Amino acid sequence: MAQFAGDVGGIPVMFTIDNFGAFGRVNWIALGSEEDVDNSLDVLGTSADYVQRLGQTADLFIPGSGNRMPAYRAA
Repeated sequence: MAQFAGDVGGIPVMFTIDNFGAFGRVNWIALGSEEDVDNSLDVLGTSADYVQRLGQTADLFIPGSGNRMPAYRAA
C-alpha cells in the first residue's frame, strides 16, 4: 500500500512499525516538502483505486485511532 500511495501521490512513502510504545503502532511516513505532501494527499483523495484499497483495510485499524503529525528535519 505504501508503494501504491507513493506511486499515485508522487512522493516516497515508507511503512514502519514501532519497536516500543503502544503495541501494534504503525507509521506511514511521506517524504517531501509541505507542499509536496499536501499535493500528494489531494491526489490520493481523488484516486478511486486508492479509496477502494483503503476500504479493504477497514478491519485492520481501530476507527479514530490515527493522527497526522508533520515532522521537519533541522539543517
